[in-house]
Amino acid sequence: MELRVRYPDMTPPQDDAPGNPSEPVERYQAELRADPRSLVFVPLAIALFEADRYQEAVDVCRRGLAAHPDAVEARLVLARACLKLKRPADAIVELTKLLKQDPNGRETLLLLGAALLERGDANRAQQALQRASSIYPDDAEVTALLTTARERLGPAGPPVAPVQKPGPASAQPPAPGAAKPAAAAAPPAAKPAGAAAPPAAKPTAA
Repeated sequence: MELRVRYPDMTPPQDDAPGNPSEPVERYQAELRADPRSLVFVPLAIALFEADRYQEAVDVCRRGLAAHPDAVEARLVLARACLKLKRPADAIVELTKLLKQDPNGRETLLLLGAALLERGDANRAQQALQRASSIYPDDAEVTALLTTARERLGPAGPPVAPVQKPGPASAQPPAPGAAKPAAAAAPPAAKPAGAAAPPAAKPTAA
């Protein structure tokens, strides 16, 4: 999915002067050579990106960000160029830095979701895009990418089995080979009351 990232106030101006053959890239490069610390590196990086010169855009952004670490637009271009070069991990690093500057930035959250999806982390991508969707609920690109993240996640995993509570304590079976306890002897039966005594033996005759 091709994302339309906006670069407010830093989009390369269109050269409408007739008969001017210079290309924007060459013009910005000349200005940057004259002043290496100039912010002209941002429109130069955008122009390089739009010309599909992604590695050059990365190099220009990294050099410029060393002098201007708060240049949000340059870091966005850097992240986009890294994605084009199939380096989503590098893009995630740059976008994470941007989140500290602007946690609610549309482009930052959108690109972060795309980079995480590219890296196969649909769960974190969904989290970033849900945040973007809560801030920009009518944004078609955010909605489309969030739908993609949810489709990648698929249905929820199997439910976790509930933990069984222990029941009342029960007697443990005897260990194998253990001697069984001897049965208690029954008490002698009581003689019935009033029973006649046995007759005495008669003396033997002499």
